[in-house]
Amino acid sequence: MGDSITTLLFVVEQVQPSRQYFGLFQKFINNNIKITVFNFQPGPAFKAQVEPVIDHYYALMEEQSYWNSIVQLKRLTKKIKPDIVHCQEFISSFYFGFVPKNKGMRSIYHRRHNYTSGFVSLIMDQWAVMRADRTVAVCKEMEIVAKAEHPFFAKKIISKTNAITLGIIYEETLEREKGIINQLPMGFSLMLLSRLRKGKGHEIALRVVKELKNRGNTIQLLFVGEGAEEAFIRSQVKKLDLINDVYFLGNFENIEIAIEKADALLVPSEIEAFPKTPLEGMAYGSPVIAHSVGGIVESITHGVNGFLVKKNDVDAFVRHIEQLMKDSDLKRSIINEGKKTVKEKYVVEIMAKEFMDLYQELKYGSRKS
Repeated sequence: MGDSITTLLFVVEQVQPSRQYFGLFQKFINNNIKITVFNFQPGPAFKAQVEPVIDHYYALMEEQSYWNSIVQLKRLTKKIKPDIVHCQEFISSFYFGFVPKNKGMRSIYHRRHNYTSGFVSLIMDQWAVMRADRTVAVCKEMEIVAKAEHPFFAKKIISKTNAITLGIIYEETLEREKGIINQLPMGFSLMLLSRLRKGKGHEIALRVVKELKNRGNTIQLLFVGEGAEEAFIRSQVKKLDLINDVYFLGNFENIEIAIEKADALLVPSEIEAFPKTPLEGMAYGSPVIAHSVGGIVESITHGVNGFLVKKNDVDAFVRHIEQLMKDSDLKRSIINEGKKTVKEKYVVEIMAKEFMDLYQELKYGSRKS
């Protein structure tokens, strides 16, 4: 970004450490961007991760309501005088929308979801779009959705690359996670990497495994993640007589350790914007079989670097899994093309460059190198 310093206020609602934010911040500071983070959550784990690479970290205390953030953000913007305020999702963007902007200050609403439901959420989203200088969707598909939802503000709605950060190792959990994987039986493994909640397709994955077993295949299904639906999903495992075939592994910080065990990564979500899970599967060498929804269709070319199936098409999942089981050359080709796709299009360096260009555009009124 040249020699000039850009002051960035990055506003999030983040509890857990984030590979993506950490990777972005590393790239930003190497390009003369001074970063202050304001978090709507206390987020001690997130704070511990990013504090070494940013200038300042502020957070809304747990007992405070979100409305208190308006006063804090108003004081903070007067203190640090940011050139750019980058708000993640509509909650942070909504509340920042009530903060008077200093002269020359520009704001971004990073709209990473794919739809808004409920009257209150719709109003918050509308206000966030209206108040931001740019609304950034995570892919072309979601840019179209956002423009359709906000036609009066379509000109300031754009899309930028979503991406993943590679190479980060969480040493404190590494050995435990390796131990979990090493204790699993050998054999062809399917994996679903997601929070255990509705809409992520865990029931579909169970139906897929049941059908594969009925066809005489030996297979195991690995659920990586935790969530409120775990008890219900376990009841479905029992109902389908899959207790010996399904493993609940819990959360993994080093997701590559888990993914490298997967002979295929399933992404049977009902709806998505542009999830990072398919990118992570491709990056770490697991063929991805995903529902053809949201921005997934932009990253996966069917039969080249993964497989796309219609929603709830269990037979298509089964068919592509059996292809991978029987054709090692196909599996190897899918893996190689997936790694190539991520390296060329979806690494955090590319995402950081696109946002730094946008910061320059907003700061100076035109793109500068």
